[in-house]
Amino acid sequence: MTTHRTDAAIKQDILDELKLDPKVTETEIGVTVKDGAVTLTGNIPLYSHKHAANQAAKRIKSVRSIVDNVQVGIPALMGGMVNWRDNHLQSLSIRSLSKSVISIQNLIQREPMRD
Repeated sequence: MTTHRTDAAIKQDILDELKLDPKVTETEIGVTVKDGAVTLTGNIPLYSHKHAANQAAKRIKSVRSIVDNVQVGIPALMGGMVNWRDNHLQSLSIRSLSKSVISIQNLIQREPMRD
């Protein structure tokens, strides 16, 4: 016989799991449950924290599905979150690396050969 768990009990179990995970602050993650379907929301700084929150919800046996609406970003200076998408990070990395290569090439060209 399968016992039916209430949405409130499932939510509390997920919040308890989040409290146990050092990667996630349970106040960063919003949890709603409707008929065993869990929705996670919130803004967190790292993808590993998002993954940890998702895994915490998956560990609860009564969870039927998970919708992960957690946003990853860095808090902006004037409120809100700055989203760091992969293509944006790639663009910043390439720009930074090309400046470094140009700087090294200029330095090499200016330095006289020493014996």
